[in-house]
Amino acid sequence: MPKVSFFSALSVGMESRKEAMDIELVTKTAPSEVKDRMSCELPEGIEVIRVDPIPPGEKRPRIREAVYRIIRENGPFDEVKSKAFNRSERFVIVKITKKGKHEIDARPLVKSMSVEGSLLHMRVKHDPSGLGPGLKPKEIVKGVFDLGDDELLGVHVLKTDQVLA
Repeated sequence: MPKVSFFSALSVGMESRKEAMDIELVTKTAPSEVKDRMSCELPEGIEVIRVDPIPPGEKRPRIREAVYRIIRENGPFDEVKSKAFNRSERFVIVKITKKGKHEIDARPLVKSMSVEGSLLHMRVKHDPSGLGPGLKPKEIVKGVFDLGDDELLGVHVLKTDQVLA
C-alpha cells in the first residue's frame, strides 16, 4: 500500500499555491508515470508540477522556508510597525496553547516582511528541530500589527511558495 504524507499541514482557512508531499510506493515507478497517473486523479485546478525520486536510504527534503501573500480586507497594514519589526533584534509573541502560555521570539523566524498598503509579503523560516510551539502566519501578523481577533477575520493568508532543503 502506498504511503502519502504532506511536508507541512496547512492551517484551517489558509490557501496554498504550492505544496510538497512525500509518496512511498510499493514498486519502483518512473517519475513521469507517477506524475501522469496522479494528474488524472486530481480535481480541476490542482496539478502535479514535478516528481523527484528519492533513492532508498536518502533523507527526504525538508521545508526550509515558506513564502506568504497576506491580504487585509479591513484597511492597510501599518508600514511603521512592519519596519520596526524588521529593525528589531527580538520580537516576542505570546502564544496560548492547551499547555499554557509560551513566549516565542518571532524575529528569527521571519526572514523578510514588506508592506504595500493592504498587502503583506512575508518569508518565514521553518524550525528544522520541530521543538516547541511555532507560530502560524496569522499569529505573527496579529503580534506585529497588534490586531484583535475580530480584525484577523479580514486577514487572508495565501502560501505562494515553499523552499526545500
